[in-house]
Amino acid sequence: MDENSQSSIFEGEITGIRFGLATQKEICTASISDCPISHSSQLTNPFLGLPLEFGKCESCGTSEPGKCEGHFGYIDLPIPIYHPSHISELKRMLSLICLKCLKLKRNKIQIKSNGIAERLLSCCEECAQISIREVTNTDGACFLELKLPSRSRLRDGCWNFLERYGFRYGDDFTRPLLPCEVMQILKRFPLETRKKLSGKGYFPQDGYILQQLPVPPNCLSVPVVSDGDSIMSSDLSISMLKKVLKQAEVIKNSRSGAPNFDAHKDEANSLAINGRSVSSS
Repeated sequence: MDENSQSSIFEGEITGIRFGLATQKEICTASISDCPISHSSQLTNPFLGLPLEFGKCESCGTSEPGKCEGHFGYIDLPIPIYHPSHISELKRMLSLICLKCLKLKRNKIQIKSNGIAERLLSCCEECAQISIREVTNTDGACFLELKLPSRSRLRDGCWNFLERYGFRYGDDFTRPLLPCEVMQILKRFPLETRKKLSGKGYFPQDGYILQQLPVPPNCLSVPVVSDGDSIMSSDLSISMLKKVLKQAEVIKNSRSGAPNFDAHKDEANSLAINGRSVSSS
């Protein structure tokens, strides 16, 4: 190697690595196909790579197992759902935020000139008493719920401020916070709020809400050896993805128009139940 080529090589070092949840765009980009998987027969298709019972990978064309790294696909969900592995973290992060102005809450005690202590919240007065809790319903679906103190006076239209994120629904002390509404909240976080959240160890991510489910390559199925031949084992994730596809089809066929608030809630919960083991793996 001559001096000119040596002088063009720069030394460097890795100063940090950042991990994050896959975004909707990244899930689709990682897929070998632009089209989502829509039928259970496609979950072990040849385009997802080797190993196969026979034939070659229809994506890269190889029939040698060591030459195919596998290829991802994805399922389009008819409605957004919470990522079950990160709903607790999402709840903790949103609890720091005023859901109306999207600024960070700050609990401080200020002593007034007359000596009276007053608790100040850097958020809008009508939202100051709202808390967020994680709820698991009788079917096992996890979701976020907004709650007002039961001893407080319930004002008409107390949930109307949420209309900017989706729906103004609600006339009780509790109200589900829909995944589609959280998507809008995350998108609208001001830069200053994002900076302050990062200082507390929270990083708003699109991946908290799932609109696409990745479908793993065939090679991620653990092979079972039988009579000297390597065959593909039954994969738990595939059986769960089949349930998701079936439920997604039920949802699509049952609609007669755009889903309302109750439909959003019920459909998201039904998908969360069927997709829980897949998306948490």
